[in-house]
Amino acid sequence: MNVLLTVGTGVQFDRLLRAADAWAARHPEHAVTMQIGYSDYQPAHAAEFFRFMPFAEFQKRFDAADVAVAHGSAGPILGARRRGLPLVLVPRQKQYGEMSNDHQVEICEAIRGESALHETVLDAGGLGAAIDRAIEKRRGGLAYEPHLLKDRLVATIAAFVESAARD
Repeated sequence: MNVLLTVGTGVQFDRLLRAADAWAARHPEHAVTMQIGYSDYQPAHAAEFFRFMPFAEFQKRFDAADVAVAHGSAGPILGARRRGLPLVLVPRQKQYGEMSNDHQVEICEAIRGESALHETVLDAGGLGAAIDRAIEKRRGGLAYEPHLLKDRLVATIAAFVESAARD
């Protein structure tokens, strides 16, 4: 299986990268590609890692993935849904100094339970088990039906943006 991890273009996310690299060390049978952004940690067990690349090239990596692991942002959520990929979300959190607020946690909470294909992991210690479950979902043929989720997703994101704008 091809596992794609993205931390986006924001601040470092070493907590996620360390946990994912530990999982990759235990699972050399899977090709793990990591976009590490501004993080200090450099994976030792990923098949490949890079900081940034042109958007079109990154989209090709996303297209080749079987499972996605990402920070709690709308970009990877929508990307995984468009491709029917199981998705593990690990939102950046204020308590770890990864964000100035917990808006990524709020985004993940807003879509919790919406699909069997994604789950949120707040404690990076649970990442490995979540990736294992995502791989099993992929092997089982589970996939998003984007046309069924589009209206609810758009409404959820719009409500979140309106709420954030009021705060």
